[in-house]
Amino acid sequence: MNGTQSSDRPLRQAREARSLSQADLAAAVGISRQSLLAIESGRAMPRVDVALRIARVLGAAAESLFAPRAERARLIAEGSEPDLAKGERVALTHIDGRWLAYPLRRALCGQAAEGVVRRPVQARSQTRSPSRSPSQVEIELLTSEQDAQKNIVIMGCAPALGLLAERLNQRSAGGRFLWLPTSSTFALQALAKKQTQIAGVHLIDPRTGQQNLPDVMRQSGSGRRSLIALAGWEVGLVLQKGNPLRISSLAALMRPRRGTTRRRPPVRWIAREPGAGVQRYVEQARGQAGKTAGGVLSPVGVARSHLEVAQAVAMGVADVGLASQDAARALCLDFVPIAEERYDLALPNEALADPRIARVFDTLCSVAFRRELRALGYDIRSTGNRVGEVLAA
Repeated sequence: MNGTQSSDRPLRQAREARSLSQADLAAAVGISRQSLLAIESGRAMPRVDVALRIARVLGAAAESLFAPRAERARLIAEGSEPDLAKGERVALTHIDGRWLAYPLRRALCGQAAEGVVRRPVQARSQTRSPSRSPSQVEIELLTSEQDAQKNIVIMGCAPALGLLAERLNQRSAGGRFLWLPTSSTFALQALAKKQTQIAGVHLIDPRTGQQNLPDVMRQSGSGRRSLIALAGWEVGLVLQKGNPLRISSLAALMRPRRGTTRRRPPVRWIAREPGAGVQRYVEQARGQAGKTAGGVLSPVGVARSHLEVAQAVAMGVADVGLASQDAARALCLDFVPIAEERYDLALPNEALADPRIARVFDTLCSVAFRRELRALGYDIRSTGNRVGEVLAA
């Protein structure tokens, strides 16, 4: 369905029945013609006093003029999560000829939605319809298909991606850029499944020590991929203000703790989900400590982003976690660096010709964005550079 016909618009019908133009009715009610047009088209709802004045001029009941329309534009989308529920708010984008719906949960609950889940689409037998996915849902649109189709989704864990999306949206030419906080591995897997246009990644290959390229080659799907540097950053231990436990290194957390549990309770650790880049440092430290590893074995919880790690420490839920320096700075926490990395954006080569991606490059190269990155503790020497290209498997 592609919208609502004029017969479904009772306000317009009532106005035309009285031979009033939009300008005439707007003047009689005391609002602008543009405001009346938005109300009449269903893009805006009038205030109660305005609705009553319109009804009085037209000699009709307000309820009959402004009752919600029975039919709104709908479309079928593939859910990025398998448990999308009826009534759930979602953001939308259009990739490779299909719509994708992303639930606006957790850190995204304050984002505006393009639609609401109306119902799940029942999956048919695989032999009858192998192309229909069980995760498909029917979406009732809250915006136009044209605007939603222009959206760009950026997945990754760097807080600077939120800053990038916000600056892009300040100069948006239709549609929007939406940052979805995920681990690097999840972002690359989503890129492989064509569920995102851009994947943020910071993954050090444990065998070669090479940054990002090996994982992009292995996990981002087939075709050529380009890597664009967002910035360099430091990752390390995020600690409560003043570092009351005097934690000095990741290796120190792995050493056996002497004394009884009553006299010296274990350090409370907030972990990251499997696939997060910082988890590789934990695995490496555990491997080096071997059987003596006795500190970071029972995390108090799992965070889905660097900011969630810092929030857990700031609220006293955890004593320490691994995250980026900018997350620690944002919440005025102590920070012990353990590694320097380069954070890259991976995207298909064919996307480089997309005007929306060109705007990403323009923002990366802008003076204002670079200054803000530097203020957050990022190394901007490589920002915006094309740092690699791989032929993914």
